[in-house]
Amino acid sequence: WKIYTDGVLNELKELGYDSEIINYTKYEERGKQKAKTLMQNSKFWNMNFITRLIYLIIQTPNYSHMYNVFKGFREELLHQTKEYGSLDELKKDCPKADVYCTGSDQVWGKIGTESFDRTYFLDFVPENSKCIAYSSSFGKENISEKLFNELPDLLRKYKMLFLREQSGVDIVNRVGFNNAKLVLDPTLLLKREQWQELVEENKEGKYVLVYQLHNNKSFDKYAKKFAKDKNMKLI
Repeated sequence: WKIYTDGVLNELKELGYDSEIINYTKYEERGKQKAKTLMQNSKFWNMNFITRLIYLIIQTPNYSHMYNVFKGFREELLHQTKEYGSLDELKKDCPKADVYCTGSDQVWGKIGTESFDRTYFLDFVPENSKCIAYSSSFGKENISEKLFNELPDLLRKYKMLFLREQSGVDIVNRVGFNNAKLVLDPTLLLKREQWQELVEENKEGKYVLVYQLHNNKSFDKYAKKFAKDKNMKLI
């Protein structure tokens, strides 16, 4: 499952349970391969040989670096299993657990080159295993017809479905399940003091902090103007 903080694990530990993260990253989502995957998903960059070459030259070093940084962060701070790269690998060597939990983030949406990944629906766990989901997300209000039609089978093993958006709860209800509830994202389960322990550098003075999930030149321009008007440093 994808999880970028140990908010869930922290809460489980305080409740007296041992837990670990199944360290699953599809091969096509790793390092430099990630750049190839994203390029294939882009109509513009996958247009011809020249555009593909330009994209890979520029982006391959970025995604390789990003993958290594996140991998190091997870290895240092999170309790994980060995690394898996495919659904078949997990089926052949499934980690043993009393309860299996699909983690948070947009795990039930498009992953790599696939419209959805059955791994994130715990398709690898043994029959009759106890399964739940916490703060899982489809990433959108309207999912593909293929995923909608397969959801009844994909979700049948779950005893409880805790989702992070009301739209997700509505989707699950529409396919006939009444065991879905709305919950907080696990990043909000940690206290301020716990987050502060992860801060490597304290910024002095007032500043404007910008975090963008997707590149947006108009927003970049606005942020620069806003910070300049406020006479603050832009980070």
